[in-house]
Amino acid sequence: MELVCGESSPELIQIVIPEKNENTFSITYSAFDDNILSDDRILEQLLQTEEHYVPKGVLESYKCTQSEVEPYMRKELANWMLEVCEETNCEEVVFPVAMNFLDRFLVGTDIRKNQLQLVGVVCLLIASKLRQCQILDPHVLSYFTDYSVSVEEIIGWELLVLRRLQWDVSTVVATDYLDHLLVRIPEISPKQSNNSHEYMESLIRRHSSTFIALCTTGKSLFLNISLIINVSKTKDI
Repeated sequence: MELVCGESSPELIQIVIPEKNENTFSITYSAFDDNILSDDRILEQLLQTEEHYVPKGVLESYKCTQSEVEPYMRKELANWMLEVCEETNCEEVVFPVAMNFLDRFLVGTDIRKNQLQLVGVVCLLIASKLRQCQILDPHVLSYFTDYSVSVEEIIGWELLVLRRLQWDVSTVVATDYLDHLLVRIPEISPKQSNNSHEYMESLIRRHSSTFIALCTTGKSLFLNISLIINVSKTKDI
């Protein structure tokens, strides 16, 4: 019996931290699985599950809960978190998942404004543990905060954030729909192997990921998740 690995070769990026060794992050995409991506039952389950993670009136609840954190602070933090994900070569899904954790935490927990970046860092750490093979090192995250957040704080607040989320971290984000939608477009389906189809798939995937990231940094996160990915796909096509 011969075993075959169909995953693509990892892309490597190195982050050099003073007084620490080089940290290398890799990103490896799984092979196309027609049994999963072409099954309508899985897509239907995603649509049903997403409602649980975008409750009605969440924006109003967020404004009522926070006494110091303003909406513009969230946007600034989101832009910074996106930059961290890009610098560390995170998978595209890590950023929207981290932002989902952040907003759900802020809806139910009042924090000081000087704790906002700490919560964002912790959400990135949790999202990387759940959605990619290589987790973000807390020392790397502390470095990106210019050491305003310590490793001890990150580790300590990780448990607090998980408790406030009631350990419900199987969130659905717009990026989760992308592969399921691509296989349903005959012109760009990953089942096709010629260069033209691969180019179109790569182009739409890249543009869709950019659109999702832009929506996630703004108020669009409080819209239906499936609506975001469908709009991004329509714009590309």
